[in-house]
Amino acid sequence: RFQRFGATISQYFAIVLEKVSRMIINLIAPEDHFFISIPGQIHNDSIYMPHFK
Repeated sequence: RFQRFGATISQYFAIVLEKVSRMIINLIAPEDHFFISIPGQIHNDSIYMPHFK
């Protein structure tokens, strides 16, 4: 009964996922693309800094 409904959700999910993945390049890109500098918020936090040594 709901087979078409599931297919529709799957199609729209794939479309939205593609659009979001294209937006990531422009919106969520790091300022330092080569990761040379570490932000102060991470550098001064003992929880995250061990992963960047």
